[in-house]
Amino acid sequence: MSDKNNNVDFEARSSWLESPGRFSMIKLSSLPRSRKDRLRVARGVGSGMGKTARRGGKGQTARAGVSGVRAFEGGQTPLHRRLPKRGFVSEGQKKNNTQAVSIDTIIRLIASGSLTHSIKKSDMVACGLIKNLKIKVKLIGSANIGLSLEKMHIEIDSASDGVKSLISSFGGEVVVLNNVVSE
Repeated sequence: MSDKNNNVDFEARSSWLESPGRFSMIKLSSLPRSRKDRLRVARGVGSGMGKTARRGGKGQTARAGVSGVRAFEGGQTPLHRRLPKRGFVSEGQKKNNTQAVSIDTIIRLIASGSLTHSIKKSDMVACGLIKNLKIKVKLIGSANIGLSLEKMHIEIDSASDGVKSLISSFGGEVVVLNNVVSE
């Protein structure tokens, strides 16, 4: 039976191709049996797609407008719950946006010529030590520094007591800025 249908299709196609003026825009149409009709469900039991209209039994999935839970994986713990949480920033961290800068780093930048002995926050931004002027900067370090400190003048938001005493012992000065941040 399939051979008979194939012969019919071939005859229909060949007659279409042999027709005169087959490429004119007015006569363009699709080949016979090349397009399927849309599936018409719920048109009676005899159609084979009646009663439940291919939706299975009763329940939520048989109703209109259901698309299922997006992350449901059949009872298995979904991916968004298996992966760890990331990227949370608490309100306290947002308010206290402080970056620590080591005295060792500053000494190395002075030695390389990126910074001078008179240092402000704008100089730190220019050499890439901090991102911007809004960030509070705290100078940290210890007294066990092998390099000798020359006279330094540093204007900064805060500094540890050890660094203050270390710089002042070499004749330098640490000026702590009193920036009041409005909320």
